[in-house]
Amino acid sequence: MKYITGMMLALLISTTSCGKNEKAPPAKTAPTNLTLHVVVNTDNSGAVAFTAAANNAVSYDYDFGNGINKTVANGITNYTYPGSGTYAVKVTAKSADGLTLSKSADVTVTIASGLVWSDEFNTDGAPDPAKWGYDIGTGDNGWGNAESQYYTDRSKNVSISNGILKITAMKEKLFRQCLYLRKNTHPG
Repeated sequence: MKYITGMMLALLISTTSCGKNEKAPPAKTAPTNLTLHVVVNTDNSGAVAFTAAANNAVSYDYDFGNGINKTVANGITNYTYPGSGTYAVKVTAKSADGLTLSKSADVTVTIASGLVWSDEFNTDGAPDPAKWGYDIGTGDNGWGNAESQYYTDRSKNVSISNGILKITAMKEKLFRQCLYLRKNTHPG
């Protein structure tokens, strides 16, 4: 019995002494004081500048509220939204220990659609050659849809009158023209 009691006492001492000698693991550090600053560009382009900052953060994950995500190390990023609307943006700061802190903000952007190019056809006659060009020929080589047609720049097919561009398709006797061209190109 003394032997069993001695072993129990030795076991009890060894288990309690092991716990006293071990050091507790260091506490994990989480990000704190997360701020998010949002600047929407006033030119109605949809461009937005984001700046996030937090103590103990080593990276920032942005969810722009439209299915697009981005990770940056310094918390600063820009994003251009493709359409007008209000987006719920979420930024998550991460510490070196993998702990996180998140903050959200609603961002409203307006994208103005404007005229990209125009021609008012203010001058009667032919279209302005600085703005317009012609594809001339039969369209063989792939650009004419393999149709029986001839592309032209003749004034009877294209003209401007009273601010209106007029494009006129005309039925031509191509067979006779082809014979005439053959006869002139291959005399004999």
